[in-house]
Amino acid sequence: DDKIKTLHESLEKKEKMVEFIEREVRKIKSAQKDSESRLAVKHADLKTKQETMKKELEASQLQLRTSNRLLKLAHEECKKLQKQNHSMSAKVNQTENEMRSLLKELQQHKKRTMHLARSLLSIGPSVNSGGANI
Repeated sequence: DDKIKTLHESLEKKEKMVEFIEREVRKIKSAQKDSESRLAVKHADLKTKQETMKKELEASQLQLRTSNRLLKLAHEECKKLQKQNHSMSAKVNQTENEMRSLLKELQQHKKRTMHLARSLLSIGPSVNSGGANI
C-alpha cells in the first residue's frame, strides 16, 4: 500500500512535470510563432523599402544622366558663345582700328584742306592786287 502510494505520488509529480513542460513548450512555440510573425512583417517592410529605394535609385540615375546631358549641351553652348564672343571682339577691334585710321586720315585731310585754304587766301589778295596793276 505504501509502495502504491509512493508510486502514485511519484506519478502525480511526473504528470505535473509533464504538464509544466507541455505549458512551457506551448509558451516557447507561441513566442516563436510571434517572433516569426514579427520577422515576416519586418521582412515584408524591408522588402518594400528595398523596392522603393531601388526605384528611387533608378529615378536618380535617370535624372543624373539627364542632368549630365543637359550640362554637356550647356557646356557646348557656352563654348560656342565664347567662340562667338571672341570673334565679335576681334571684329570690334578691327572696326575700332579702321575707325581710328579713318579719323587719322580725316584729320590729315582736314589739315591739308586748311593749309590749302590758307595758302589760297594768302595768294588770293596778291593775285587780285597784281591783276589790277596789269
